[in-house]
Amino acid sequence: LSLAMFFALAVMLTAMLTVDSRTASAEKAAVMDRAAVEAIVLDVIKDNPQVILETVNAYLQKQQGERQQVALEEHASRLFKDSPVAGNPDGDITVVEFFDYRCGYCKRAWETVDRLMKEDKNLRVVFKDFPILGPESETAARWALAAEKQGKYLEFHHALMTHRGAFDADTLSALAEKTGLNAGRMRQDAQSADVSKAIQMNRALANDLGITGTPGFIVEDQLISGAVPYEAMVEAIAQKRKNKKL
Repeated sequence: LSLAMFFALAVMLTAMLTVDSRTASAEKAAVMDRAAVEAIVLDVIKDNPQVILETVNAYLQKQQGERQQVALEEHASRLFKDSPVAGNPDGDITVVEFFDYRCGYCKRAWETVDRLMKEDKNLRVVFKDFPILGPESETAARWALAAEKQGKYLEFHHALMTHRGAFDADTLSALAEKTGLNAGRMRQDAQSADVSKAIQMNRALANDLGITGTPGFIVEDQLISGAVPYEAMVEAIAQKRKNKKL
């Protein structure tokens, strides 16, 4: 039992035990040594293993949340720029999304993001291509960033998110042509150094923020993991607007 865990459990023990104040002796509590406390704590662990586990997990989650909050503040300048932007570029609320084009949850989340941009005319959305599901994911991300060079990132992003199937070169070329893009130029731009750098930066940023899966959203300074319902995103955005007015 580590020293830090010991004291954490000791605090929990204080909250869990019911002590009769009329018979408890302040003098005895004062002289209770560490060994006695540890013995009591171990007894509590044996009798309440699930409660202890849940409490420790809650503590660890709280610590992780605090670390992520610090990371969000430290990396804000990288988070809100150097990536494709849609919606209102001057919007009062920014939503950042880390995603993978082969992620089924991301495809589902795209319906929410697309609806948010259409219904909230004061929302700014930043897209962080974060390919983590294999070579095809990275190929699709590269072509998407190449589409930005032709001014059609959002259109191609929509085509990729609504596509069902593989992302081989022929498929991507067909989607590009259908979207009004020069597929030959995209094929070359997809391998450019700046596209490679953008993906590397997104991966490094996700690592710094503790984002390991997709989709991952940041609403201003709040991290939201997973394809949450549309109503939950609306609520989060509304809360951030409210906070800005206070």
